[in-house]
Amino acid sequence: MAMLKQINLIWFAPSDKFGYFAWPSIARLQNGYYMVVASGYRSSHVCPCGKLVYFLSKDGFDWSIPYVLADRPIDQRDPGIVTFGEKGILVSWASTDSRGRMKGKSYKKAYKHIYKTSYQNATIGFHSKNQGSWIIYSEDLGLTWCEPIKAPVHAPHGPIVLKDGTFIYFGRGKKGIECYKSEDIKNWEYLGMVPGSDSLPIKGHYAEPHVIELEDGRLFGHIRWEKDPNTLIGYSGAFSIRQTISKDGGKTWTRSKIVVRKGSPPHLMRHSSGAIICTYGNRYHPYGIDYIVSRDEGKTWEKPRRISEDAFDTDMGYPASVETDDGILTVYYQKVGSRSEKCGLFATLWKI
Repeated sequence: MAMLKQINLIWFAPSDKFGYFAWPSIARLQNGYYMVVASGYRSSHVCPCGKLVYFLSKDGFDWSIPYVLADRPIDQRDPGIVTFGEKGILVSWASTDSRGRMKGKSYKKAYKHIYKTSYQNATIGFHSKNQGSWIIYSEDLGLTWCEPIKAPVHAPHGPIVLKDGTFIYFGRGKKGIECYKSEDIKNWEYLGMVPGSDSLPIKGHYAEPHVIELEDGRLFGHIRWEKDPNTLIGYSGAFSIRQTISKDGGKTWTRSKIVVRKGSPPHLMRHSSGAIICTYGNRYHPYGIDYIVSRDEGKTWEKPRRISEDAFDTDMGYPASVETDDGILTVYYQKVGSRSEKCGLFATLWKI
C-alpha cells in the first residue's frame, strides 16, 4: 500500500450551480510555490461555460481561491501545466463545442438562457475559430501571459520540456496520437505518430496520452485506450493504459502494449529515486486513484497500488503528481457524497 500521509481539499462547492471543478494538473514553480490548473465554474461534466482556473499554495496543503486564467467564448477543459527556464510557465487546454452533446431535455432546461442567445445560434465559423487545443505561457512566474496560441494536438496534462529545453507535445491529433516539438512554443514541428488502435486485436478509442524522457533520451509514452465494456465481455482492458517508446526523438513509435488493465488516463513522473511513477484513475468499484512504479525505465512495472479510495462514482480521476520535500503530491477530481453533487478538486500527499 501507499503510505497515506494526508488528503486535503483544494476546492469543493458541491451544491453551487457552477461549482463543478475537474481535470487538474500540477507543477512546482521555480519560486517553490505549487500551482494547480483546472477547468472550473462549470455546471456539469459537459457544459459550454467552463473556465480555465488556477490555484496557488505555498505548502501543498492550504490553497488559494480559484483565479480565472482564461475565459474563452466556448468550454475550456483538460488543462496541463509545465515550467521552463528560470521563470517560465506553460499552460495548455482544449476548447470544445458542446452543443452536440447538449441536445437532451435536461441540458436544454439547464442552459435555456444560453440556447436562446449567441451560444446556440452562433455561426459555424465562431465555434471552429475558438475550439481546439490552446497554449499560453508566462516568462515572469505568472504575472503576465501571452495571447493564446493554437496547438496542433491535445493531451490532458499538456506538453513536457526535455533536458535540452525542447518542448515535446505528445497528444491526440487529427490522425491519432501524434508527436510535435518546438523550440519557442509558438511554432510546432510534426515528428511522427503512434500506430493506432486499428493495429490492436480489438479496435477502440486511443486518446489522452502523456510522455516523459528516459535517461538515455528515448521518449516514453502512456496512452488511454478504451472500448465500450458491453462489447468486450470477459475482457478486462476496456478502460486501460498502453505503452509505447520512441528511439528517434518522436519520429517513430513502437506498437503499444497494455500495462494497466483497469484505469486511465495516465500521468507520468520521474521520482528522485530514479523510478518512473504512473498515476491514473480507477473507474472500477471501489473508485479511486491508483499508481504503478517502474524501477527499470519502463521495462517492468510493479503491481498497481492505491493512493485514495473515497470517490463516489466514475466521474473522477485524471490525477497528476509532483514530488515535494515530504513525498508525492497527487491532485485529482471527484465527488464524495452523492451523484447529484458537483465534482471538486482534492490532493493526497503520499510516499512510495
